[in-house]
Amino acid sequence: FAVVLPLLAGAATEAATLRGVATLLRQVLHHSSDKESDLKSVMTILLSSRRTPVVHKILADAISDSFGMPAGKLREEASYKLPEQALAGRRKQMTLSRRRLLAADVAVAIDKCVAPKCKQEVQERLTKLFAASSKENEETSRLVRVLQSRPGLSWDVALRGLAHAAALPPPSGGEAPTPAGVVSPDALVDAEDKVLQAYSQDGARIDRLVAALARGQRGEALVAACAPGCEVGQAPIVPMRAREATDDVGAALANLRECGGPAFAEWRTRGDQAQVHVKDDGAIIVFGKNMEQEPALVGDATLALKGHLEGVRTCILDVVFVRHWRKSAAKEGPEVAKGCTASEDRGSERSVLVRDLLVLNGNSLLPLPWKERHAELRRVVKEHAHLRLVQGSEVPSEALHDETRIMALLTEALTAATFATGDEKAFKRADGLVLKSLDSPYLAGCCAGTWQALARPPVKGADADRLLLESLPEEAKSHIPSTDEIYFSVVSAFRTDTTEGVRDIMKVQKLYNSAGVQPIWYTDEQSADSYRRLGLKVIPGGKLVPSRNKALDDAAKEGKVCVQTSDDIGSWTLYNDWERYTTDSEANAAALSCMRIESTPVAAAKFLIAMMRSRGPGVCRLFRGYPFS
Repeated sequence: FAVVLPLLAGAATEAATLRGVATLLRQVLHHSSDKESDLKSVMTILLSSRRTPVVHKILADAISDSFGMPAGKLREEASYKLPEQALAGRRKQMTLSRRRLLAADVAVAIDKCVAPKCKQEVQERLTKLFAASSKENEETSRLVRVLQSRPGLSWDVALRGLAHAAALPPPSGGEAPTPAGVVSPDALVDAEDKVLQAYSQDGARIDRLVAALARGQRGEALVAACAPGCEVGQAPIVPMRAREATDDVGAALANLRECGGPAFAEWRTRGDQAQVHVKDDGAIIVFGKNMEQEPALVGDATLALKGHLEGVRTCILDVVFVRHWRKSAAKEGPEVAKGCTASEDRGSERSVLVRDLLVLNGNSLLPLPWKERHAELRRVVKEHAHLRLVQGSEVPSEALHDETRIMALLTEALTAATFATGDEKAFKRADGLVLKSLDSPYLAGCCAGTWQALARPPVKGADADRLLLESLPEEAKSHIPSTDEIYFSVVSAFRTDTTEGVRDIMKVQKLYNSAGVQPIWYTDEQSADSYRRLGLKVIPGGKLVPSRNKALDDAAKEGKVCVQTSDDIGSWTLYNDWERYTTDSEANAAALSCMRIESTPVAAAKFLIAMMRSRGPGVCRLFRGYPFS
């Protein structure tokens, strides 16, 4: 375990840490007498951040037993303090001789102490570990952090280091790094992708990955060795992720054009992302977004899928659970959704939207292109009121040169729910598009350019302030005030006593500061000093109404327009659409599809003052914004 410690302590840079991980793992791969066992032990420790931590009480009691410390006090300590407490206990103990702590013992503890059947047995195992640990190089505290799933090393660096160790030749002399140029950067990146795929498609487990590397399998052979199949229900496949391309649609389309051929514009439907495993005995297991089982969703999945999967013994489906916000069937009357019984309709709060088919009847479909996986998906899934296939449309290759056409598809997805009725709304609540190359395989765990996620984010920063004032009607643009004409104030009281209150205060201050303005905070008398300690310019104003009136009086003395702000504003947003709509559906659709401008409070104030002044002298003297959350 002492050999692994320098990696957990971290280096000055991520590159240096990566080199250290690769060097150690190369030594294991090429010089260990039991490379598979040793490699598994080291990787279990390096990847402990992806494991469930040992229960705090059990860990505290083991530290207490090892070092003679009060158990009750350790149990009450915050988790982050336990490592230092354990190290302090080790330093106080006198030890004459002690066997070295082995990485294999630590790895076994990580595997067997998470969900223990016998807490006493686990506590005894941990007590022996701590007894074997050393105060040198803070080994004891590092051991506690590993058991808490806080090793100090990110899991992606550990996997990248493993990939480099597998791709690089044996270290010369046992230590020296490989000379530059022996392996190309592209080859190292490809090795990283293959290791990540193998690890991810096997449910973030390392047994088969390590065994395959020890046998000398690399590249596609490594991925094939870890392919999912008959092990449906044991662990989820780590999902493939789309590359976010919200700021540059042109770049996203360019990446897809490099893939060649058409794409599918998939609606990114809002709901609970999950993976559904159908076992050969008909049992259904649902893994949620955090890769843990979700028993609460099994009933909805069973109602949706039972009797509606044709020719399926086992499968793994990538799905979204969408919620129906409606009354129960008993209140709605005898009518039920077409294709379902009354009991199904009454009991189902969610429906299932299927996005991809990953495993079918023991065969992995991950290497197949998207179009072939979805051909199989359309063949086996029989849609009904509570089971649908993902919505979207095919985009021909020539359309990938047309941003306007793609943005029209995005608008269609964003606004579809506003015009839908009944249960259809749940299937049409989208917050963006995912453009998927029809030839793209499912790269488990990877964020690949073959999938591009598009959304319509708000415009922020200097561009937002500029666009906000440019969006004013022509008659108002001549009335835009200068910053010096405005008296900016924030009215607040008793908000510095809580973390949430301080966070809100500093956010409002930061929004003002980003526009070059230092607002004046009008506070209660009692809290004035605590506001000043935050670096704010403060004037005690008393209670709410007196503070507001004092801000008005102070602004009038300086001949300025008074702007008063609440202390908990998250943003100032303009939905930049000046049309008048006659129905709520049309207005909601416009709100989802139009440009949203999140400006600074300074630009928002200038916008409102210009609009008020454009009505004529003395017509508008007061404006109050509508806050909502």
